[in-house]
Amino acid sequence: MRRRSGRPAPGVRRGRIPRGAAALAFAAPLAWAAWTFNALVRSAERVDAAWAQVANVMRRRVDLVPNLVEVTIAYAEHERALARELAGARTAYLETRDPGARVERMERLDLALRRAHALGERYPELAGSRPFANLRLELEGGEHRIAIERARYDEAVRRHRRLVRGLPSGPLARLLGFAEPPYFGPMADDDTP
Repeated sequence: MRRRSGRPAPGVRRGRIPRGAAALAFAAPLAWAAWTFNALVRSAERVDAAWAQVANVMRRRVDLVPNLVEVTIAYAEHERALARELAGARTAYLETRDPGARVERMERLDLALRRAHALGERYPELAGSRPFANLRLELEGGEHRIAIERARYDEAVRRHRRLVRGLPSGPLARLLGFAEPPYFGPMADDDTP
C-alpha cells in the first residue's frame, strides 16, 4: 500500500521478495530433482531386474547343453564337431559378464542348438531316445520362458529409455549419467521409444 507522497506505507518494504516465495523458488527445483532422480533409479533397477530374469532362464537353458552333448555323442559318434561347437558356445556364454556380449554368445548357442535339433531329425533313433526327447522338450520350454522374459526386459528398457530421453527428466538423466540400455532381440535395431 502506498501513500500519495510516493513513499511505502509503514511496515512495507519496497522491492523485496517475501521469504516464503524465495524458499519455494529454492525448494521446488530441489524437490523435482530428487523426485526425478528416484524415478530414474527405480527405472534402472527395473531394467536390471528384468535382465536378471533373462539371464536366469538363459542360464537354465545353457545348463542343459552338457546333457545334450553327452546324448549326441552317445548316438552319433561322428558328430563330435557339433558336440564341440555346443560345448564351446556354452563356455563362451558362461565366461561373459557383459549383457551385450551375452546376447551375442546366446545367438551362437542358438545356432548350435538348432543344428542339434536337426541332428535329431537326421537320426530317428536319436530323436526316439528318451534322454534326447526329454532334453528337446526342456529346451523348447526354455525357449518359451526366454521369449517371455526377453519381452519383459525389452518393455522395461523401453520405459527407461522414455524416461531418460523425455522431458523434463532427460536433461537431469544425462547430467547424472543414466544410460540407455540396449534392447534384446528383434527390437535391437529399433530406436523408437
